[in-house]
Amino acid sequence: MMRRQRIILVLFMILVCVACDQYTKVLAKSHLPKNKVISFAKDTFRLDYLENKGGVLSFEYYLPEHWRGPTVTTAVSVFLALLIPYLMLGSALGAGPTACLALFAGGALSNLMDRVALGGYVVDFLNLGWGSYRTCIFNVADAAIVSGVVLFLLSLVWHGASVLTRGGKRAVAGRLSMED
Repeated sequence: MMRRQRIILVLFMILVCVACDQYTKVLAKSHLPKNKVISFAKDTFRLDYLENKGGVLSFEYYLPEHWRGPTVTTAVSVFLALLIPYLMLGSALGAGPTACLALFAGGALSNLMDRVALGGYVVDFLNLGWGSYRTCIFNVADAAIVSGVVLFLLSLVWHGASVLTRGGKRAVAGRLSMED
């Protein structure tokens, strides 16, 4: 992939992710009740407003107290400051894995923007479940982060499987030609 195409892909993915997340958070803040759950499709989908001070899936609550807040915000900022230029300029990854990591970066950047602008919290409002099994309350940025990571890992597995398959055929073909 040419550098210009890579830059456009990364910026597009990040901008669309941030725009969708920020727009849905504005809607949630202005239209959802703060103390009432709205349920759809026999309680499979819920809208439940929450101001979350934890990270994705509330991971921050598993960290020691002194690592929370500004330390995590700084770490995420540094990580994104390294990841985004790498994806745009220095990555040898193909378009698929690059798009997956840009989706991750867009979600992380949008939540980071909230933490800085809102004093350390993000707006979460989505919840999925089946019976007594429920997800955490999340937002569009969290969905982008998780989707980006899962799709990136799947692309690695897919790419690794295709390399192993091609390599295996070459090895078998090489043995056959040497034995003949």
